[in-house]
Amino acid sequence: MGSPPRQRPTPSDPERVQQLLREAERLHGRFVREVVEGEVLCPWAREARLTARSSIVAMAVEPGSAEVADLYLRAVESPTTDVLQVVFPLELGTAREWARRIDAVTGALQARCAGGGELLAAAAFHPDWTWSEADAAALVPAFRRSPFAAVQWTRLRVLAEARGPGGADRYVTRAEANALLNAVSGSAVSGSAVSGGAVSGGASGVSDSAPNVAERNFIAARRGLLPRIEAALADIYADRDRLLAGLGYRSA
Repeated sequence: MGSPPRQRPTPSDPERVQQLLREAERLHGRFVREVVEGEVLCPWAREARLTARSSIVAMAVEPGSAEVADLYLRAVESPTTDVLQVVFPLELGTAREWARRIDAVTGALQARCAGGGELLAAAAFHPDWTWSEADAAALVPAFRRSPFAAVQWTRLRVLAEARGPGGADRYVTRAEANALLNAVSGSAVSGSAVSGGAVSGGASGVSDSAPNVAERNFIAARRGLLPRIEAALADIYADRDRLLAGLGYRSA
């Protein structure tokens, strides 16, 4: 259900590529609103979007390109960007291959910011992520199945500010957020990832420390969360596949 048609579109038709990019942003926005926000998987997602501190950008380039690096560095310097989500609708590699590439790209970008700028942690999103319900960490990839390959870069300080309405610590307490922030800051720079309330080690999986939000998502999964997510994803993926068919991108 997850993968888009397995034929890489070529950027030979600029108008068609631009339409694909616009629609990829729309589809990723659906994923964020209907899955991540709709099921409250991430404590800061809705607030960041409503206050325009989160952005979605689709690009028809490789993640290691100069264009992506420029976007990342501008986000680091921007006082109004907390979450940057970059979508790559031309990407057709596997989820784990994608995570390894994002790990490498993020490590290189963070190295360029050494001694200045704020660390942006990375999480790899992909329609083909596999997961299990063995524990909270193993379940995290189930919540990262965006319609196209994507990366989410998030400021670490957002973890310490993940507060609910009215200033109440609805999802994570201040102590929990600070503990998580310290855990991420003390880990390997290029291997840190933050999404859905969890810290992951990129291609290697999720770290041993189980953040409270991930545990709560795990409990919610036992109470009927996953079927709702599957239904939402099925509709988003069908929307994506109609788009690709209309643009002439067929299965190989």
